[in-house]
Amino acid sequence: MSKQHDNTAPTVFPEIPRDNVTLGLLSSLKDLTLKISHNNMLEKDPELQKICGYLFVISDAPVNHPYAYFRFHEALKDESFKIGEYYNYYIFSQGQDYMLEVLNKEIGPFADYFNEFQVIMYGLNSLAKDNKAYDPFSNLLWGFYSSMYSSSRRKAFLQNAMDALQRFADEDRLASEN
Repeated sequence: MSKQHDNTAPTVFPEIPRDNVTLGLLSSLKDLTLKISHNNMLEKDPELQKICGYLFVISDAPVNHPYAYFRFHEALKDESFKIGEYYNYYIFSQGQDYMLEVLNKEIGPFADYFNEFQVIMYGLNSLAKDNKAYDPFSNLLWGFYSSMYSSSRRKAFLQNAMDALQRFADEDRLASEN
């Protein structure tokens, strides 16, 4: 799912396809966020709250808030790409046993949800292989997946995502006040 970062790409930001399979998988991803949120009501684990927020945004914004999706991708695309490169070079290249060892050590509070997430991710990835319209979404999804293999990178990535959302909210609030 890792995509080369290409600064010569067209300037038109692609809309995610709205076929029933894509919408169903995005809905499944959104349902996973509701499950995480419900299960985390008592614990209130801050990392799970950020994971939930991130996954909700990438499951909802591409269809319901395309401009927010564009801005979110623009804010995180370079970091997503770098985390994906880290995963490919340092984790994936070492083989399946090493991948599982690292994942089991680093996954943190998302462990109970990873298998369900992975099924959804592979469904979306299969759609993305031959359709460039999925590239921004794929970049965001791949960055999150790759971050599962390094808790420090994941925490920084999620914090940057939350900071971007807060920055967008602040900008929108200022624009509406003027």
